[in-house]
Amino acid sequence: MNLDNYITLLNSNLDTAAQTDRLDQKAISEAIHGKGTHLAAQVNRAILWEVGSLIVVLAGAAVALVVNTHELLQMVALFSLGLCAVMAVVYGWKYRQLKHLVAFESNTLQLLRALISAVQQFIKVYIWMMAISTLVGFVLGGVYGYMEAEGADEQMPAVLTAWYAVPASLAIMGLIFWGTKWYINRMYAKPLRALQQCLAELEQG
Repeated sequence: MNLDNYITLLNSNLDTAAQTDRLDQKAISEAIHGKGTHLAAQVNRAILWEVGSLIVVLAGAAVALVVNTHELLQMVALFSLGLCAVMAVVYGWKYRQLKHLVAFESNTLQLLRALISAVQQFIKVYIWMMAISTLVGFVLGGVYGYMEAEGADEQMPAVLTAWYAVPASLAIMGLIFWGTKWYINRMYAKPLRALQQCLAELEQG
């Protein structure tokens, strides 16, 4: 084999190797893209499940608003209605955003980055909403207990003034915090970590 033939064969082999490498990269990118869309759909299913829960809470708050005559309980019902309305707007916004990204973003790298950013924003808003609702709920509950205690027997003060009120309240808040953390991790943080792993694999590849 002369030198020219050898160079031609070498270039042909290099071209074949480069083409194979491009095909492998394309297959990897398509696989990661599919996994990203699946994770986005998983988050959207969780959002839809929460929308169903919101409908139940809205119905309960509406019934409580009609049935109860106590002013504070009516305030609680109104607060619940307002909170559910705000959360419904947030859920709808994020649901549409994720659906839009999956439908129209064909670049895998940009898709993953956008999905990660969207889910991170949603988790932050979710945590803030839960913290505010828990705090307001405890304040309203404390005020209600104090109002009910005004006409109660002095030997049996309301839960608000009982010795176990503070540790019981702290324990309940701790359970709410732990439950919310577990729920967010299961429904949203776990898919977020998977998306971040997909992005890392794509960038390394």
